[in-house]
Amino acid sequence: MIAKLKGILDSITDSYLIIDINGVGYQVYSSGKTLMRLIKEEGSIVSLFIETHVREDRIHLFGFLDNTEKVAFNMLQSVSGIGTKMALHILSNLTPHQLQIAISSQNRHQLKAISGVGPKLIDRLMIELRDKVSNINTIANNTSLAILSTDSNTHDNILSDAITALIALGISRAEATQILSDIYALSPSISVNELVRTALQRRAK
Repeated sequence: MIAKLKGILDSITDSYLIIDINGVGYQVYSSGKTLMRLIKEEGSIVSLFIETHVREDRIHLFGFLDNTEKVAFNMLQSVSGIGTKMALHILSNLTPHQLQIAISSQNRHQLKAISGVGPKLIDRLMIELRDKVSNINTIANNTSLAILSTDSNTHDNILSDAITALIALGISRAEATQILSDIYALSPSISVNELVRTALQRRAK
């Protein structure tokens, strides 16, 4: 799956941004805090950690400036009743560190101040994340290290990961396999990220 995207920040709305990568615009949903931090970066090159959600009829990309927020986003969704919109809404109001402190200290008031977060949801957050939030930074650091080690993957794993990434972007398996196999044959030492980037560049021509 796609772990990061790097490209030109084309535009920002109140709920998502568009990253231009070789002429292809990717719509990426982000928290309000992330969007505010990026608002002055329009036209500049930005890099985001990406969480990809594939549904039967659509693909959603969620972007984060740091891996800690991505881990918090996924952790929030592990709570019953919380989907992507509510997870982003909570992270628009609290940083991962603030969320960690609120739950660890059982600070209900801080969560109650977030619109749409009622007593029952607060109860679930306190109970279901109580033993998890302390691991946010550890998981984030381990995941970042895993992303940096893609060059150690085997031939099959590299192709498989790259094919999965292209399929998540709406490219058919047959086309993805053909393009990636051709590129990999010429550059067997290429990383997954470079392989995907080169494939997208070739399709854009």
